[in-house]
Amino acid sequence: MKLHDVSPFDLYQLESLFREKGIPTNWKDALMVYASDFDARSGLLVSLLQQLSMGRELSAEQLEAVLNARNIPCDEEQVRSAMEFLTAAPLSVVRRNEKGRFTLCASIEIVARKLQVIKTRIEPASS
Repeated sequence: MKLHDVSPFDLYQLESLFREKGIPTNWKDALMVYASDFDARSGLLVSLLQQLSMGRELSAEQLEAVLNARNIPCDEEQVRSAMEFLTAAPLSVVRRNEKGRFTLCASIEIVARKLQVIKTRIEPASS
């Protein structure tokens, strides 16, 4: 429960633990992997925003190289996935130019506020 509190698990992750009959044997390991993946992807998103907040226009390849040089492990696929999230509505806080480079078009504070508004709108729906 403590792990779920900081790295929420979704139903598909939990379902995989209960596919077999009986008590799952590797449930702790599986939950640790899920939590670690969530933490890494969340951290990657923050690191990408920080890099773009410096006013630079960078391609996915360049972002991957910069982050790997800073000991933030990622691959181009993970960077592209995060960029798709940041470019999609309703966030739309990153733009991709004709050269395939990404630029941040909002402050980090605005990104956080947009995410907070989305969170606030989701919460009443789940109650």
